[in-house]
Amino acid sequence: MIISRKITHIFFSLMMMFFLFAAVQAQTILNVQVSDQKAGSLLVFPYYTSKAQDRRDTRVTISNPGAKSVAVHVFMMDGSNCSQADQFVCLTPNASFAFRASELDPEMTGWILAVAVDPATGEPVAANTLIGNAFVIDGDYVGNYGAESFWATGVPSTVV
Repeated sequence: MIISRKITHIFFSLMMMFFLFAAVQAQTILNVQVSDQKAGSLLVFPYYTSKAQDRRDTRVTISNPGAKSVAVHVFMMDGSNCSQADQFVCLTPNASFAFRASELDPEMTGWILAVAVDPATGEPVAANTLIGNAFVIDGDYVGNYGAESFWATGVPSTVV
């Protein structure tokens, strides 16, 4: 009786380790974790500001270090009333697009979303090659941060 109980405990422990190992491998294979250290198909810049009167501005850079061209739809969302400004950009391999928030969306504060899209339809695609950063001057605060990137799965992978 004691031996079978020990075998049962060992069996359940091994099964638990197997399932935990499988879960870790599934995350590694899909690469679905959000990160500011890797490329993705969706970039989120959680804060930008462009108040010329107070000398506040944000310089945003979006880059494509991949081997294929990528069309990107950039949304600048106002944080107070959900109004938006948007722009399409085509990034060739190893190209970057940099802009000041005051040039595209003056006198606003909010967040930015950049999505890899099919240039013909505007639908999201799995390019998984976008990276970005923002340099913020907001009064006494001056800093730089990397965009949070999301890896795309389950969408077509056609790019330009």
